[in-house]
Amino acid sequence: MEIVEFLQTTLAYLLITIAGIFVIVNPLTTAFVFMSLTTSMDEKQRIDTALKSTKVVLFYLASQWQITD
Repeated sequence: MEIVEFLQTTLAYLLITIAGIFVIVNPLTTAFVFMSLTTSMDEKQRIDTALKSTKVVLFYLASQWQITD
């Protein structure tokens, strides 16, 4: 039963965190900023830049995650 409670709590925190990040980042506005900053790049460079920045953000978020008792 302990594992089920842990998974439920983790899922609840994950959903709240994703919703909070979604509101803070505002992807609709960020997409326009990204496109304006990468106008000189071709499509492959744009995709590579987007993937690299996504990896950096995910790494940063994972490094900030702490398990508390």
